[in-house]
Formats: sequence, C-alpha cells, structure tokens
Amino acid sequence: MLGQVVTTATSHATLIDDEMLSLRVRRALEDIKPLCDLGAPFHIQVNDGVVTLSGVVASYLCKLQIVQTVCGVAGVRQVRDKLWA
Repeated sequence: MLGQVVTTATSHATLIDDEMLSLRVRRALEDIKPLCDLGAPFHIQVNDGVVTLSGVVASYLCKLQIVQTVCGVAGVRQVRDKLWA
C-alpha cells in the first residue's frame, strides 16, 4: 500500500528537533536490520515531527516492520509511507 499516512499519539510536550528525531529513527531502524533485510537504502525525511519514508525495500513484511518501528519512536507525530516493496 503506497502513500499510507499513520498518525501517532504524541503530545506537544515530546516534540523534538527534526535532526534529533531523524537520528532516533535511524537508530531504531538499526535494531531491526537483522530481522529485515533493508536492501537498497531508502530515504528518511523529517519535518515538524512528520517522518516521510520513500524508496524500495526488500519485501512487504519488511515495509510493515519499518513503518511500525518508526511509529514507535518517541517524538514522531506522523509517518508518511511512500515505500515500495
């Protein structure tokens, strides 16, 4: 499913700098590397707590794992899923 938008429940008190949030997202994705062959690099953009993921990943299951992981990162307000599997 391309173009999915997932809104997370984050209060305004937990909003953080976009650069720091990008770093947190990348670190969280490092944790799933052994479980999910991330294949070719995909793009991660952060703007005002909204994370946009774009590019190609190895499988649909991997795509779901990535989106779920990013949704769980503190400070993420929304995930825009533009990943292809």
